[in-house]
Order: sequence, then structure tokens, then C-alpha cells
Amino acid sequence: MCPLAVRPAARTPTAFFLATLLSASAAAAQQPANGRALLQQAEEAYLQVDIEATEQLAQRAIEVGHNTVEDTARIYALLGWAAALQQHDDAARDAFVKMLAIKPDSRMDSSLGPRLQSPFLEARGFWAAQAQRLGAEVSLSEDSDDELAVSAAISDPLGMAGSVVVRTRPAGQRDFRETRHPASRRVRVPVAGGSELRYVDAVVVVLDERGNEIIRVGTDVAPQRLRGPGATTGPTGPTDSGPSIFSSPWFWVISGAVLVGAAVTIYALFLAPPDHRAVFGVSF
Repeated sequence: MCPLAVRPAARTPTAFFLATLLSASAAAAQQPANGRALLQQAEEAYLQVDIEATEQLAQRAIEVGHNTVEDTARIYALLGWAAALQQHDDAARDAFVKMLAIKPDSRMDSSLGPRLQSPFLEARGFWAAQAQRLGAEVSLSEDSDDELAVSAAISDPLGMAGSVVVRTRPAGQRDFRETRHPASRRVRVPVAGGSELRYVDAVVVVLDERGNEIIRVGTDVAPQRLRGPGATTGPTGPTDSGPSIFSSPWFWVISGAVLVGAAVTIYALFLAPPDHRAVFGVSF
């Protein structure tokens, strides 16, 4: 869905004042407890062509904080379009710069007019001229005392980072050990086990000063798996425990069902018409 070019009907000063009071009262009564609730309200305001409310709600969502990477990027997309539609080009460009920092593959609707495209294109031009992008490289290092540590190298050209959360565990264990650190170019977290460890699981999340995620490497369900010194000794794969699963006819029946399900999912995600939450002139 493209941004709507229709503007609200003109209001008299009295009507505008009353509408403002009613909007403020409604917002105060709801008092969303988190950024996700505010983001949803901002999206609804956008669809109702209430650009000022969109901007205010999106800004509050950023300030409340604790948004995921996806939601943080969507909030900046809303801030960018709200500013562009009000012809606040500098604010629009700054919002799009931050959005593209978090989601560099974001695209815009080419059918939009030059006036709306300009801030987004300027933001893309900004990043095209940068030698570094926002990101984190996670690795496992060993010092002279055979101590292992998960190392996170943070690239933050805009200075958006406020803190870094690192969660580690020896592979095979259930619980992570979490540590939080002030933002810096490199964060190093020791891992107990030394050279005996074969693999280490790690999750690294970089947050802005309000706790919004701007970088995430791995999740608790699918962490970044790092190869340790002990991985060079002994087998790393499963041992032979009987006939191959590929010889079972049930394997091929189940595989066929999975492939059909995957095809349906791919259509829903990439081929079916996008819903209004995913596209505001910019798609991720």
C-alpha cells in the first residue's frame, strides 16, 4: 500500500481544539504499556490519514523502548513517512537513515512522487557513501591462558548503540548466562570450559539508549554456534545407530507434506499481496 495523498478536511480552530482534547483524552485513557501497543496505534492512525497522530504515536513508541529489531525499523519507517508527508524533509531523511541502518534491504514504492521519494533516496545515498554499516561480528577467541571468550565487534557509524547484551552457554546445555555491557567497539565475555569446549552458543543483542533492539545476532531458539578448540578432536556428527532414515517410505511422505507447506508459506510471505502492517511505501 502506498502512502495516501489525501489530506484531512480543513478544521475550524474550535473544532481542531476539541478534536485535540478528545484525542489526548483517549490516548491518556488507553496508556499503552509498551512500544508494540503504541506502534499498532501509529499504524492505525496512518491508515486513517492522521499524519500528526502517526508521528506522535511512533515517537512515543521509540521513547517507551524495548522494541524488537523489526518493530524498531517499522517505527522509523512511520516517522519517515509522517515527516515526508508534512514536508519535513530533514526529519524524514534522518528517520530513513536510521531505518536503513537497521534494515538495509528496505525498498520503497517506485510509483511515489519525487517529493516523497527524495528523503528516502537521500538516506540511501548517505549509506552508499559510508565505509561501515551498523552490525556485529561474533567470534570465539582463546587467550594464552586457554581461556575462551565470546567476542562481539560492534560497528555503529551513527552512534545509536547504548548497551550490548551477550548470552552464552556451552553447546548442549539448556541455560544461557547473560551479561550486559555499555556500548563499545568490542565486547568480550569469558566462557567457562577452556580448550575442552567443542562448541559455544551465543546470542548478541545491541540496544539503543531506550532499550530498542537495533542489532540481533542469534536467538535463544537458534543461537550463533561458535566452534571451540575441542571441536578438532573426535567426531562432531551423529554416530551410526541403524538403517538410514532415507530408506523409510514415511520419510518421503512427510518430506512431501513439508514441501507443500513450505510452498504455501512462500506464497503467503512473498507472492500474496502484503498486509498494511508490512508496507508504508517502504517494504522490508
